Amino acid sequence: MIVHRAPLAAFATCVLATLISCGGDNSAGPSTTDGFSGAGVRILTPRTVEDTIDAFLATPLALEVHDSTGKPAIAIKVDVDSHRDPPDPFRTPVALFSLSSGAAGVQTLSEVTDSRGRLEVSVRLGSGVTSGWITVGAGALGRDSIRVVVSAGKPARLLLAPRDTALAVGASYTPSAIVRDRQGNVVSDLPTLVSRRAQAASVANGTITTTAPGRVYVVGTAGTAVDSVAVSVVPSGTLIAFRFIYSSGDTTTIATFDLDGTSYQRTVLPGYGFNNYAPRLLPPQNLLVFHGRTDSFGNGLGMFTMNVSNQPNVLYFPTPDGNGAYPQPTRDGTWIYYTQQVGYQSNEIWRMRPDGTSRARVGPQAGYYDSDSQASPSPDGRTIVYISNDGGLGSGVVRLNRLDVASGIETSLNAIGSHPRWSPVSNDIAYLTGSAVRLVQSDGTGDRVLATGQNFEDRDGQVEWSPDGKWLVACTRYEHSGGRRLVLIERATGDVLPLPFTYGDNLCDATWKR
Repeated sequence: MIVHRAPLAAFATCVLATLISCGGDNSAGPSTTDGFSGAGVRILTPRTVEDTIDAFLATPLALEVHDSTGKPAIAIKVDVDSHRDPPDPFRTPVALFSLSSGAAGVQTLSEVTDSRGRLEVSVRLGSGVTSGWITVGAGALGRDSIRVVVSAGKPARLLLAPRDTALAVGASYTPSAIVRDRQGNVVSDLPTLVSRRAQAASVANGTITTTAPGRVYVVGTAGTAVDSVAVSVVPSGTLIAFRFIYSSGDTTTIATFDLDGTSYQRTVLPGYGFNNYAPRLLPPQNLLVFHGRTDSFGNGLGMFTMNVSNQPNVLYFPTPDGNGAYPQPTRDGTWIYYTQQVGYQSNEIWRMRPDGTSRARVGPQAGYYDSDSQASPSPDGRTIVYISNDGGLGSGVVRLNRLDVASGIETSLNAIGSHPRWSPVSNDIAYLTGSAVRLVQSDGTGDRVLATGQNFEDRDGQVEWSPDGKWLVACTRYEHSGGRRLVLIERATGDVLPLPFTYGDNLCDATWKR
């Protein structure tokens, strides 16, 4: 508690001086033991009190009342109250009062003086940062007041923002910080920030500067308060992604953006409904190929190409029980592999030229309820990997197969999952199991978990490699809200870098533009 004593000119500091009689020379401040002479009411404790919110004053508020003859007034009712400056009846009081030390207290206390004409009251300051007056009144005998200043308490809460962000290597930003005491009052203290991964980002003078790709947590402390923010330090690159559609009222959208969220552009696709998947860049024309449903096709699933700044063009019209889905161009752009529906629930691997001609089956002929789908070609285009569900045999197991296109020889990779994607620069094949992104070599060896701990979307989302084979992009279900967002996965480490800005548009299926 900080107590200030200020010189007092005779009578000048008495509140409502015309109603009371101040006696004696109080230029050095009143004493708590000497009392005063003359009639009226007088607070004997210091004239200004300052402390933090909710503090109990170490010294009780002492006052003395004298009658008109100057003698102590015994058993006289005294009201003790506080007032904000300026008044505000809707906010917390300046102080609360009680007769016993440490009690919760009331806003207005009424009590009588003792045999010496005195009264001592325990004071607890209010919970809000403010200033005002403690006032005591004894009816016609007068009133007296002392000044009270309530300041913020020690830091007890810290809020850093933004909670999660993505930054390019070499970028800097200063997170906002709000420090509050235990009652929520703003405190001027600045937090100390520390990077938990100094090799990816450093902190100096409250500013975070990124140095290498990776997931970074920056922890801030202010007093006992602790908070943290997350930063995805991303490599350079540009993605194209579909918005995940919740309901018929949602708008089909393709978004193009850099990995740090800059250069964000949306292309709205009117007339498209659910199941718009598999955006893949078609080199060298720089076209995007994907499959989706339109109003004109009804339930038919067709394939389309588009320049990312224009509207789609039809590549393949669906026929009854003949949907086309999951297009995947070869690296040189000479072929597009896709899933061809050939029965009510039977699918085969087909391919066609980028103009939609030369359509023909490549994989095995489907039997009853058999489904081969989601083909992904090798870097040289001679081999494909795909998923196969031998439903007609009753197994229902979705496994990964490899097919030599020229010879037609099919080999199982002994891996169970979906959405396989062949690396553009190696024999790595990434695929989804729902709870993990896994890697397996094209000869079936080395099957292992690359990344886990996320709700990877293995139905409406896919995985896709960066052109240099160092990164993957995948879709996750965001917490428990049902929303989707994209994440990057580093091939070398398995580190997962969420792209928080993709949550706003529920982006879920992405490919690299560059």
